[in-house]
Amino acid sequence: MILLKEGLVRRWFRVLRPFINGGISGCIATICIQPIDIVKIKMQLQNFEGYSKPTPFSLARDIVNKNGILGLYKGLDAGLIRQLTYSTARLGIFRLLCDYYKNQMVYQGHKVCNLSLGVKALIGLTSGGISSFICNPVDLALIRLQTNSLLPLSKQKYYKNVLQAMKYIIKEEGFFSMWKGSIPSIIRAMSINMGMLATFDHFIEVCYRWTGPEKNQVFVKVLSSILSGAVASVVSLPFDTIKTQIQKQTVDEEDSESLITKHEDHNLNSYSKVITHIYKSQGLSGFFKGYLTYYFRIAPHAMITLLCMDWLNKKF
Repeated sequence: MILLKEGLVRRWFRVLRPFINGGISGCIATICIQPIDIVKIKMQLQNFEGYSKPTPFSLARDIVNKNGILGLYKGLDAGLIRQLTYSTARLGIFRLLCDYYKNQMVYQGHKVCNLSLGVKALIGLTSGGISSFICNPVDLALIRLQTNSLLPLSKQKYYKNVLQAMKYIIKEEGFFSMWKGSIPSIIRAMSINMGMLATFDHFIEVCYRWTGPEKNQVFVKVLSSILSGAVASVVSLPFDTIKTQIQKQTVDEEDSESLITKHEDHNLNSYSKVITHIYKSQGLSGFFKGYLTYYFRIAPHAMITLLCMDWLNKKF
């Protein structure tokens, strides 16, 4: 009986391990990268017409001068909660589906081999879409917390943490408003997961063909994370910009400057309106505003997350 229970525990741990390790790794990476994320979002949302565009370093300095060093960690609670949902789901589902597909190949009598880039891309799209839908409410609260200080004082909300922000949004805008911007969020998550996780494994496999699997493992994984971060940032930044613009909108029918009214919150017309607004006001480059900042958030986050997860998988 005891052996049966121990076997059941081991089996469940094997299933849950990629989810647990993914959540822990995502939280560690978020703590390290949060300041860059704050600067990235402010660069995307602020209008610099009429005066010189500040650099990421000058924006970070202004934030520290106004709010202290903790200003760079505003919304960290939402970021960590998001990782406990988003990273736990996307990394866990991705690894679980990869292992399942390999086991099915063995079961059908095929020789064990690495999955093709196309299969890994499809798995990345699937895990990204599911995880994004699950954590969209937390993602929305994070955006609201980080952009609240950009609003005029008369329109600022006085929520201090993610739970308070979520409670306020549900009370003022309705329960289903927690999924405002979910379509671009899901598309963005699918693109970034495909670009990051699928290409990361692929770059590692390509590098190991040259060096051998036992040589320069740390260098290969760091290099692969940098390359996959570049791919992920290029394919996902336009969706990230659209998502951020939609989610920052507070529902106010009397606000003539609001791009989205209460009656078109969840209508596809609102997304086309945001896309049109960005294109007309800033051109195609508007979808790639803050690319360098975005890249330097994506690449280190991927590097830290994947290296931490690799270490945890070896230790546990």
